[in-house]
Amino acid sequence: MPALPILWSDHDVAVHHRRRYTKATLRPVLERAGFRLERLSYHTCLLFPLVFAQRVASRLRGLKAKPEYDVRVPAAPLNQALLTVMEAERRLLRRVDLPIGSSLVAVAFRE
Repeated sequence: MPALPILWSDHDVAVHHRRRYTKATLRPVLERAGFRLERLSYHTCLLFPLVFAQRVASRLRGLKAKPEYDVRVPAAPLNQALLTVMEAERRLLRRVDLPIGSSLVAVAFRE
């Protein structure tokens, strides 16, 4: 799930998000829907400073996403670097919940 309302941007509009959640706001939504949460953690923590900086810079420059907002795989070297960071985070997430991130991940079961 997209996390942290402060990160809301035209990117969210372009990819059809309706809202961004915090752990505190997503938990009751899942519980009201009949899910028992086993785990709820932020994700994309290691890249959070970059995401936050990009969102702030876009706001300062007044950039707006076009309706045909381009969401594509970055150039191979950058994509490989991002994949390496995300793999490191995946291993970390196996052991601990992350304190912040641009996404939320839940492990939940319907009761």
